[in-house]
Amino acid sequence: MKKYLMIILAACLTLTACGPKLSGEKIEYKDASEYETEAEDTDDDDYSIATEGEAAPDITLTAFDGTEKKLSDYYGKPTVINFWATWCGYCIMEMPAFQKLCDSYGDDINVIALNCGDSAEDAEAYMQSTDYTFEAVTVSAEDSFKFGAESIPVTVIIDKDGIVQFYKLGGGDSDEVFEYELAPVIDELLGK
Repeated sequence: MKKYLMIILAACLTLTACGPKLSGEKIEYKDASEYETEAEDTDDDDYSIATEGEAAPDITLTAFDGTEKKLSDYYGKPTVINFWATWCGYCIMEMPAFQKLCDSYGDDINVIALNCGDSAEDAEAYMQSTDYTFEAVTVSAEDSFKFGAESIPVTVIIDKDGIVQFYKLGGGDSDEVFEYELAPVIDELLGK
């Protein structure tokens, strides 16, 4: 083992000694401003991340038939969005909580399931196989990342003015999610 480590150490020293800095070779440096970056070409608003107390990023929601809406089209009443996929066990486990929201609050709120991991056909087939009445759409990976949904599920509650009031990464038991997390926030937003 010691012999193996000595060989690696010798190889590292040899490579370092042969590098341009120690070999006397002149190294050309550029100022960072000389490099073009992708961020210079984009609008800063495109990369905002959902944060409690701040305006929600206005993302595009695509219905299974291909029609598109903006998240801001739903403002005017509290909106619950949940990023999910059919292959996500935690997502599926907590979906009854969103149906309970629909059943309890009806037209006073919006509940939207944003599929970010399946084809529109697979997501639609799953929704048709259930008794869920809340709206389900697809969303691009880029837009889901604006809500930190690189990992799912992610649940967000947005108030009537488009401000994020609740943000949760991860799932849980649907009864507990409804009773202890979602319903109290919705009750507060509706003044109940």
